[in-house]
Amino acid sequence: MIPSHCVPILRRLWPAFQGAANHYGVAPQLLIALACAESTLQPTLNSPNGAAGLMQMLPTVARDLARKRGLSQWNLLEPCTAIDFAARYLLELFDRFDRFDDIRLIIAAFKIGPDLIEQCGGRLPAYIPLRIYVRDVLATAEWLEEHLPVLLQPGSPSEVTGPPVPTPDPPRQTVVPDDRELRVLQTLAEGMRLSVVHGRGLKRYPLLPLDASAASGGDPS
Repeated sequence: MIPSHCVPILRRLWPAFQGAANHYGVAPQLLIALACAESTLQPTLNSPNGAAGLMQMLPTVARDLARKRGLSQWNLLEPCTAIDFAARYLLELFDRFDRFDDIRLIIAAFKIGPDLIEQCGGRLPAYIPLRIYVRDVLATAEWLEEHLPVLLQPGSPSEVTGPPVPTPDPPRQTVVPDDRELRVLQTLAEGMRLSVVHGRGLKRYPLLPLDASAASGGDPS
């Protein structure tokens, strides 16, 4: 969902989203969805854990991206820089996790770090806040795929209706993580960074059911 007060910001930042998406081959709808989830499109947002800017990127991640780009100076509070770094990071995550053919893992890796996803063996961790976050980002991205052209038109309504409210999740079965997942969940509990997605096509996955089949990492059917 795009809150109405964010629409003018989105229009102003659209050239940066579009440019980064075209340069790195990622979907602009997903970049925007993550920016909305991370900062509600607030470019100067700072978080207690050190994450900063529009995409709420950690400085350690940004330093590595800047080094690869040969940059000695950068500022995550500058929207164009934040968007460019996030798109580059997304591309790296897709290169790392494309073998699993699951866009949810890329979003989760952006949130908690790729190493934790690797420790789960390419399975989405059985951590409910993370699963809800991934679900919401995908829902917003798919909504933007349909409504973004209208939002960008001058004079379009400022009151924007977001995605429909998700239907209640089915009753959850007890999820018993294996030892590897337990170690990851412990790390998440100690300090999770709930702080981009693939332009080769907006892959469609059902909204995440928070049940045992989803926790196993298998494709829902």
